[in-house]
Amino acid sequence: MRLGIALPHYDFSYPEPPRPGLATFDRVAGYADRAEALGFAQAWVSDHFWLDLSRYGGPAGRQDTPECWMLLAGLAARTSRIRLGSLVLANGIRQPTLLAKMIATLDQVAGGRVDVGIGAGWNEPEYTEHELEFPGAGERLARLEEAAAVIKTLLGGDVGSYRGHYYWADRAPIVPGPVQDPWPPLWIGGAGDRLLGVVARVADGWNLAWRVEPGHYAERVAVLERRCAEVGREPGSVRRSVGLSTLVGRDAGDLAERWRKLQAWAPGGALDGVALRDWAAGRLVGTADEVVDQLGRWAALGVEQVICSFASLPFAVFDDDQLNLTAELVLPRLAEIAPAASGR
Repeated sequence: MRLGIALPHYDFSYPEPPRPGLATFDRVAGYADRAEALGFAQAWVSDHFWLDLSRYGGPAGRQDTPECWMLLAGLAARTSRIRLGSLVLANGIRQPTLLAKMIATLDQVAGGRVDVGIGAGWNEPEYTEHELEFPGAGERLARLEEAAAVIKTLLGGDVGSYRGHYYWADRAPIVPGPVQDPWPPLWIGGAGDRLLGVVARVADGWNLAWRVEPGHYAERVAVLERRCAEVGREPGSVRRSVGLSTLVGRDAGDLAERWRKLQAWAPGGALDGVALRDWAAGRLVGTADEVVDQLGRWAALGVEQVICSFASLPFAVFDDDQLNLTAELVLPRLAEIAPAASGR
């Protein structure tokens, strides 16, 4: 089991109240530096022009961020050990043949430390206000599958030719290619039946976030296994990760105090009147013993990595001490967690 961090990179993402311009590169990079020094395995960045907190129960209004791929490029040059990934790129914002070249170059800059998460895209205004196509869900999934196939074709062979319904390339191999052979791991995020079919056909790994009940996850795994059987793929060859909102305490009293602090931080009073036990369901919450036990249950479901978002919102840190506490109390115990026999 490995733990990663969802890097804070929006104006709402930090312990102080949000304000325009808070999410600078230096601010984000400071958290990447800290995560690397503390021993976290990965640092992940999401891919949006902006987020509106009303989607997560907060006040309406756009929260800005640096651009995903340029941010990762800067972090790749600055760090040396921690893996860096997108969670997840919104297909349709970048043409996949260009994205394949970008992936290869970033993997060179990072020395083979890149993970590529990609999804179908969901934030319609983000597309339409930039004059980008936003077709219906079925077409977006079909485009996602073709985009993943283009990326793998261009990065994994000498010919680099692909012809689909939406995308194609004609003898366009990527030279120089990525450091990782044959390409950086390609992760697809989402939970629907049709999306899991796409995962089975073209992805190296599958991610689900940010609130995930183990029972629901097991049901989704069963669907994934059926989709793999349909295409003759060994289900264990699909790597698995989950992203979880995370809250860690030294003991029950300390956890309760940290919960009160998180409630006070949540924009728009989104957690007012919410009980800790209710919020904890489907999230990574507890003392060190409880968190390690939960991670063991995820490992039993084939999950190899958990991506922590240390707040009630994704890609946020409400209290910097959460990173230090997790590194002190949880990271040294990850070796206790045995991977599932079917996992990778």
